[in-house]
Amino acid sequence: MKRSDAELSLMGNNYHPGFSVDCVIIGFHEGTLKVLLNKFNVDDKWGLPGGFVYKDEDVEDAAYRLLANRTGLKDVFLKQFFLFGNANRVPVEEHRKELINRNISEVDGKWFLSRFITVGYYALVQFDQVQPYADPEDEKIAWFDIDRIPDLKIDHNQIVDKALETIRLQI
Repeated sequence: MKRSDAELSLMGNNYHPGFSVDCVIIGFHEGTLKVLLNKFNVDDKWGLPGGFVYKDEDVEDAAYRLLANRTGLKDVFLKQFFLFGNANRVPVEEHRKELINRNISEVDGKWFLSRFITVGYYALVQFDQVQPYADPEDEKIAWFDIDRIPDLKIDHNQIVDKALETIRLQI
């Protein structure tokens, strides 16, 4: 789902302030674990599918909505695994750069520069049965080998690491 610049500047009115969800989607293919990542065309870095929680929405419902909207994945079992709440987990400069890239003033995008706490969810999926999609005008989505994940935006590398640690402990 494409986020227009006007929507991004106004979204702060619709979403719970400072709260998001991020999904770690893992599949197994050709002997290797893969993780599904996405990248908005205005961003320099890849990240996890996720986003913001509506003020009147359950957190788990937000995770499913965002996963469907950002990747096309539906009917996936998501497991909540950790709350990421470090005070400086989101480098403000990364969000400021996104506002600049979208020609949004800091006044209109003030909510986007705030501290964010995120709930991590993971899903184990059958790689060959997943056909993710993204709007090519707005973002890309791709599978990455788990041992070749690039430097992700904000703290998404740490979120992936924690998801893998949790899965290993649970298995």
